[in-house]
Amino acid sequence: MSFVSVRDKLIGFALKYLKFFEPFAKFGISYYLNRQLRLYRNQGLLAGYRTRVQRLGFWHYRINVSLDLTPSQAVRVFRLVVRRLGRFGR
Repeated sequence: MSFVSVRDKLIGFALKYLKFFEPFAKFGISYYLNRQLRLYRNQGLLAGYRTRVQRLGFWHYRINVSLDLTPSQAVRVFRLVVRRLGRFGR
């Protein structure tokens, strides 16, 4: 059995059975976002947050994130974002 045939079978299996779990993805997305944002809040990067995930259709979601930041937190988060974007170069 070659690698290509195993890969094709796995992709076929995933496409066939992941359709069943797709409506539950909203809860997974919400859980992951809230977990990460809670971690950032506990570290002092955020004063507060609110998330909302809305399922629009099959594998299509709208994610709204509202962040509450103090001025010093905004500067700190801005510096983190700039530092991460600096990795990509020009």
